[in-house]
Amino acid sequence: MTALARWRRPRAFTIVALMIVVTIIALLVAMVMPAVQRVLQRVRGNTLISDLRVFSSSLLQYAHGNGDYPPTSSAAGVFPPEMAGILAPDQWTRSAPIGGNYEFLRDTTIGGVSYRALIRISAAAGTAIAFTSPQLLSLDARFDDGSLTAGQLFTNGAALTTYYVVEK
Repeated sequence: MTALARWRRPRAFTIVALMIVVTIIALLVAMVMPAVQRVLQRVRGNTLISDLRVFSSSLLQYAHGNGDYPPTSSAAGVFPPEMAGILAPDQWTRSAPIGGNYEFLRDTTIGGVSYRALIRISAAAGTAIAFTSPQLLSLDARFDDGSLTAGQLFTNGAALTTYYVVEK
């Protein structure tokens, strides 16, 4: 074989070279994933707070227009029919960004404190809220008082049932 023929022959990657490239890509992905997870967590938290503020504003609008809040939801994820025209049903019935479903409660006492109107995020039977206590605490620190036991956003119990105060 002449020297010219060897130069024209296609060359292939060796297995070692391919393994090195795959390893480098895997390391890059491993370094980027935690940052992506933090961004997704932050976006879910921001979406949750936005949803809760929209729902709270809609409930207050209903109360001002009708003299009182609608009746308590019959179950988590069930849209209060009295809210039609003020709030789109699909906003209320979709899952919360942190998992679970929205539920409206009025004239409720939790931990010895009475609330006129609350929004509760309840996990479906056999499931849990997707946010852990530290993640909810971080969310509370950004948007409320930094305490999950008081303030406008709080939790009750180990199941992390989350509440948002519309009116105390």
